[in-house]
Amino acid sequence: MDLADALKFYIPLFYSALLILLYFLTFYVIVRHWKTEKSSFFMMYIFEGVMNICTYFMVFYSKKLNTVTSETSPLAFLYRDMDIDFLKNFLTCMSYHMAFVQYINTSLISTNRYTVLRFLQRAEPFWKKFALPIMILAFLVPFVDTHRYFSLQTEIIFNEESGSYEFVEPMVGVIFFSSAKLYFQQDLSFHKNSFQPLEDCFKYLNPTMIFCSVYSVGMNFASRMNLRTLNSHVRSKASTNFIVITLFTSITQVLGCFLSIIRVKWPTGQIAKLLAEYLPFVSDGLTLMQPLLLFVLTSSIRGKVIAMFKRKDTSVVHVIRSASRNSN
Repeated sequence: MDLADALKFYIPLFYSALLILLYFLTFYVIVRHWKTEKSSFFMMYIFEGVMNICTYFMVFYSKKLNTVTSETSPLAFLYRDMDIDFLKNFLTCMSYHMAFVQYINTSLISTNRYTVLRFLQRAEPFWKKFALPIMILAFLVPFVDTHRYFSLQTEIIFNEESGSYEFVEPMVGVIFFSSAKLYFQQDLSFHKNSFQPLEDCFKYLNPTMIFCSVYSVGMNFASRMNLRTLNSHVRSKASTNFIVITLFTSITQVLGCFLSIIRVKWPTGQIAKLLAEYLPFVSDGLTLMQPLLLFVLTSSIRGKVIAMFKRKDTSVVHVIRSASRNSN
């Protein structure tokens, strides 16, 4: 691994570890102070955060760690000895499935913020009661499309040209690296009945991403406009900084949606190779930016997180009382 590859791997690994730690710290603070921090937004934040952390580790294993793992690496067994078809197909399935979930969740949270601003007295109790069931349903619904990936056969091969392991997914139709493409040309038997072009894989995902991106951005701008009609008391109760968090997330998802469309439009060539290299970093932004935004924009959470690391003053002040004696 040369210096450029090392920096490309370890720098994101460093900031990702910090952001995941911040995720868990915010989880702890919210649960620890649930009586004062209880809100429908935080319920949805925790659920979405768990989904995002799971997504990060799946992407890390299948898109990042493999790029720096050679045949002689101590970690090579993680890929060389992976002979469980279900797990390989599961990773492929979830890479598409969690894209659905991330975009739908952001749409739900955007809806939450808008309705809470407009109908605080009715909307907040509704979301507190039904937010988790709705988000669980949002997690399950995409399986209507993504279940088909379990019938396809994902293989893990070692690419001699790049000196690393690669996930060869028969549904993508085109492989970015020449060695993997050669592998496909030489042995098509394992996936000849399961081949799907890239456009078919994104047949429902891309329209969902486009709709959710436009919807989320629109809802967040509408929420910002509604702030002008609210008095300061209602603004405080509605936790308007949460809107900024969701707006940033929505804009980042627009970028991810744009790159996904480009990937389908130009599945080969230099653009495809560039996207294959940098899409995992876009995924980091989609999955790990929320705790940083929450920490920066929400003073109550920031104060409680910082307080966890402040050294408590345990010094004891001894007061010596002197008793005066009357001498006769």
